[in-house]
Amino acid sequence: MSKKPSRPLSVTADTALTTSEKLVIKWNKPETDRGASINEYKIWITEDVDDGKDFIELDTDSSLNALLDTYTITKYSNSEPLKADSAYRIYIVAGNSNGWGDDSDEIRVEAK
Repeated sequence: MSKKPSRPLSVTADTALTTSEKLVIKWNKPETDRGASINEYKIWITEDVDDGKDFIELDTDSSLNALLDTYTITKYSNSEPLKADSAYRIYIVAGNSNGWGDDSDEIRVEAK
């Protein structure tokens, strides 16, 4: 049996706080860490376009603390600002000392 954490749950966008310059996402911790404390989360993002862009890992400037359950995204592809009236697909992965767990459900968020 894998000792990696299960996937983060209930990933959502806080639409009241989301603008053309920031996407605010929230999640619940995984159902189980499988015996090793979660020590980091990674966020993956792609533009929701028809050209099949790959997901990229956001550079969060430091490890996402395991206590966090909210993150504000202000850049796409680590250097480009978000684009107004564009949609993005996002998922989150939890990690512990045994590795990275399963991907969360993917969400779609519009920068308004």
